[in-house]
Amino acid sequence: MILSIIVPVYNASKYLHRCIDSLLSQGLNEGEYEIILINDGSKDNSLDICNEYKENYPTIFKVLSHDNQGVAFTRNRGIDKAQGDYICFVDSDDYLKPNGYRYLIDNYLEEHIDILSFWALTLDKKTKANYIENNDVEGKICYEVKGREFLKNGIQTFVWSSLYRRELLTKEKIRFLNLTIGEDVLFNLNVYMKNPTIRSVSSRIYMYDLHEESTIHQRNNITLRKAIQSYLILIQSIKEHIEKNNDNIELCQGLQNSMEGQFISFMSRILSSNYSISEFRLLKETLHKKNILPLQNNSKFSNCINLIFRFPSLIRFYEFIYQNIFMTCIFPYLSRN
Repeated sequence: MILSIIVPVYNASKYLHRCIDSLLSQGLNEGEYEIILINDGSKDNSLDICNEYKENYPTIFKVLSHDNQGVAFTRNRGIDKAQGDYICFVDSDDYLKPNGYRYLIDNYLEEHIDILSFWALTLDKKTKANYIENNDVEGKICYEVKGREFLKNGIQTFVWSSLYRRELLTKEKIRFLNLTIGEDVLFNLNVYMKNPTIRSVSSRIYMYDLHEESTIHQRNNITLRKAIQSYLILIQSIKEHIEKNNDNIELCQGLQNSMEGQFISFMSRILSSNYSISEFRLLKETLHKKNILPLQNNSKFSNCINLIFRFPSLIRFYEFIYQNIFMTCIFPYLSRN
């Protein structure tokens, strides 16, 4: 079997048929692939939909179900059950262009390739207004490098735009850490640090549907606090890799750039979550103890972050500026242009 497609499912009935139908239209033959649908405690009829596909295509589908545990646990369960030579991940509210995986496998997936990375299209509100559906999946090889060489330019953000050799994940015991956000970045960091052979191609086959119900848009206070803790774990993990590889200057600089890049989303959550002065001071102390602060890159953004943490007693002022000026006046303008 060539490919195992792992699909975590949580309250996805609105999008699930579109997702699964697109997976069945990948041009793959019976026996070449499996689709593992994993119900993560859905409260709608998602599990019923999954079981319908299992009943109609019993040799293609596996359906698993458990109480709500989150996407990391769910993907890990899929990895443990997978039988394909390669594993890929698909979010249940996204979809793929027809024959995309077939094209990748036939044209780019060679025996020495551990990770085959491809392109995606983010369907945000602006893109959807102008996008015309097409079935073009053709592309070309952009580069082929080892994992540590790739990391000099940053960490791959998402897992759904790659095929991963299952043997690599199994041999190195690489799994997702149970974070509410950033689990893809940490997973890819841990994979790439094992120095696999990565081939990147320009075939744009994955359609990332960034709708209003997407996890990234969830901004209630509980979700924000959990996201802050997840980003803190991610940032600390990147820092640990930097310290372990301090003899490789280019790798460390790439990881440093990635770590500081995570502060964009990290600070967004902090300034949206009504942090108290004492909480912000504690966070500052934690980041200093881990040698994460002050940020090292001499950029306007990094200097701004250092300044904010230098005066934790002004957190209420920072929050007011961010929520009432940046998010209401500046960010909408930037999003339109």
